[in-house]
Amino acid sequence: MSESINIIHELTMLYLKNKDISSLSPSELFDEYKKVYAEIKACNSKGQSTNWFGG
Repeated sequence: MSESINIIHELTMLYLKNKDISSLSPSELFDEYKKVYAEIKACNSKGQSTNWFGG
């Protein structure tokens, strides 16, 4: 796993850890993970010119 993919995953997990997900079903949780992951990945892509993750 590349460093930026690992960082995106870790940020996604941190976000979900700090969000109330107790009422989500497993499939809803997976959908939420994919949504957050995509949002962070898109933000990283926009920031590539500024070297957002330093790598």
